[in-house]
Order: sequence, then structure tokens, then C-alpha cells
Amino acid sequence: METDNERNDPPFRQFFVFRSFVEKNLQRELVNEALKCHARNSDDGALHQKVEASFSESNASEKLNLGISCGGDLSWNLPKAATVARKALGCTRHSTTNKYLSKICEESTPLTGIALLYGQNASMPAHYDSPTQPGQREEWLVMITLGLTVEFRCNTETLMLKSGDVIVMDSMAVLHGVVRIEPGSNACEQLGLPVQSRLGILFWHGREQACATGSPGRANVEGIDSLFFEVDQND
Repeated sequence: METDNERNDPPFRQFFVFRSFVEKNLQRELVNEALKCHARNSDDGALHQKVEASFSESNASEKLNLGISCGGDLSWNLPKAATVARKALGCTRHSTTNKYLSKICEESTPLTGIALLYGQNASMPAHYDSPTQPGQREEWLVMITLGLTVEFRCNTETLMLKSGDVIVMDSMAVLHGVVRIEPGSNACEQLGLPVQSRLGILFWHGREQACATGSPGRANVEGIDSLFFEVDQND
């Protein structure tokens, strides 16, 4: 029998926010995992230390080198973060009824992704993602926020995502972007991040056969073309 809550719920929700999903100690482990992975796979193994010491360009960002080709499986390189991502995917209302979500929750399904370290004035224009695989009509991804609080847009809503918050969304259906980074928190130093920065770790369904990518480097977030498939120019 249908309950009152079921009648009032929307038929299909396109994004879910999980507050304080990652506890503080695990947040530190995820930061350490991502920075160490970047150091292992960079030409300059001490790059993350330089970033920590001199991340002074407040509108700059660092696309971390996670050691995978485009669409490659990131589960082995960031195992703790991938575990958090699968757990969040499994907590969504549609995890057992939606074929795509059910598949991506499985341990055998490759998870690919990126990690972006934002300066305090960096941003990302509102956009929709394009499908990463032929014929795909949904692109569910997980975003883990670490460090400074980020003002994040999801369709018409503006969400304040704090360190440890996780969002799961169909990025092809949800207009999303980083409005701004909120300065003033000491969470960065406690987590081992550069002063006044925010680390976003994103996962989505990986490709079975990945293509090669170029080497990552420092850039304004708005210049990372692979993230902006359809930018909303009228917003």
C-alpha cells in the first residue's frame, strides 16, 4: 500500500546530498591518499609539497595526476575514496531500482574520476555533462568535498557543501557548478591541504577500454575543457 510519504515524494530524484558523510579522520586519509597518488604519478614527486607551501594564486586550481588514462579504473589508485563513493551510491533512493545505479554500485564495475584542488576564488560555470559512453542517457557521479566550504549549484538550488559532505547526481540531467569557495576555515590545515583550498574528488562509471590523456597541470578551473560539455551561457 502506498504511504503518504511515497505519494508526496517526487517520482525520481536527480541528486542526493549526504551531510557529514565522511568523518574527520577519514577525510584526512582521503586527502593523504589523493596527494600521495599525485606525487607518485607526477614528473616532480614533490609537487604537492610545493602546492601546500605556495598555493597563493587564489583563482588557480590543480588537477591532480591520479595515474590513470581517460576513463580508466581509479578504484585501485584511490581505494578509500572509491569505497566512500560506492557507499554513497548505495545510499541513494534509486540504488536498487535504477539499472545504471545498481551496476555502478557493484565492486566489479570500474570507477573512473578526477581530483581538483581549488584556490579560494576558483569557480566552475554551471553546465550539464555529456555522456562518457555511447548511447548513455544517465551519468551518475559522486563528488566528495574536502577542505573549504563550497557554494554549489544544483539546478535552481544553491547548496553549501562542507568538508565531509558528499553529493550524488545524474550530471547529464542536473545543471551544476561551483559558484564560489567560502574562505575562512581552518579545516584545510587540519586535513593536510594547502591553506584556503578545497579538494573535490569525483567518481563515475569507468570505460572498459580507456584512451590516453594529456598530463595534468595548474590552470584556472574554468580552463579545464573536459569538465564543461554544455555550459549554460544564459545563467
